[in-house]
Amino acid sequence: MKKLLGILLFYLSIHHLQAQQLPPFTQYSDNRGLINPASIHPEYFLKDYNVNVGVMHRSQWVDIPNHPTTSAFRAEMLTETNGGFNFLSGLYILKDRTGPISQTGLYGRINLIKTSLFTNKTGIAAGFLGGVVQYRVRGAEELADDPGDPLLLTADRYQFSPDIGLGISAFHELDNYDNIYIGLSIPQIFNFNLNYKDENGQFSINRLRHFYGSLSYFKFLGEVSHLEMSSWVKYVPNVPINYDVNLRYRMSELLYLGAGWSNAGIGHFEFGLYMGESIGLYNQQLKIGYAYDPAFNRFGFSFGDTHEISISFSFEK
Repeated sequence: MKKLLGILLFYLSIHHLQAQQLPPFTQYSDNRGLINPASIHPEYFLKDYNVNVGVMHRSQWVDIPNHPTTSAFRAEMLTETNGGFNFLSGLYILKDRTGPISQTGLYGRINLIKTSLFTNKTGIAAGFLGGVVQYRVRGAEELADDPGDPLLLTADRYQFSPDIGLGISAFHELDNYDNIYIGLSIPQIFNFNLNYKDENGQFSINRLRHFYGSLSYFKFLGEVSHLEMSSWVKYVPNVPINYDVNLRYRMSELLYLGAGWSNAGIGHFEFGLYMGESIGLYNQQLKIGYAYDPAFNRFGFSFGDTHEISISFSFEK
């Protein structure tokens, strides 16, 4: 496998790489801030918790060496005012790596929310996400059995780039207290090529602009239980549209289950725990979630399953 990666890198020395540049999420409802800077975390709609802090880790296609991994940290706070405008601020750290190629980003977010004079649960929002990303290609020691292999870059190469994302969203609370959320975003505004050169060749990454759409509907079934129906649509120029649909059911104060599917033929399954008053947390909530994307193909090469875990803490301030 290491030799094959070396040949691949040599091939890319005269071509541009246009691969997965923004990480996917199975539990994308919990990572809305990275998908759309105008989003509002669902715990605000469900429990009025206006502060959310969380971490997640995703291990994708685990059957292949150097498979993609993603880790993220987020901290968000929504500040309510009496003038019909609310503000949401956030801080995010994102680390994504596939084999020798990685990106590490630090972001800040500002979201201006115009709400109805009658309720804070109906309104529109515009958001801005800004930060800096380090793109890195690791050296030959990660790829070759023979450190002197002339096909490979002989040292680490990295570049820094500014990153800007924009988004809009709208949300509405129905008369039966159900909630509808819709959003559109461009998480990376800039298009450019990243070139890594040394005496053995050139390795280029062509970064393309992505366009996202998201839709969620929260159907309340009782004082505690509810259904969350959500979808995430992704579009990149000259690439077929990709979309996910998910259904999450919170059946009690403690437990939720979920399932979904994407048009790429990937299934989603998830479950999680809510812990609040049961562990002595009042007006606070600890949430632990796990998602599993199985590999369904029975013939040909299988990349393997995907696992994702998330932990978040929400409270009202």
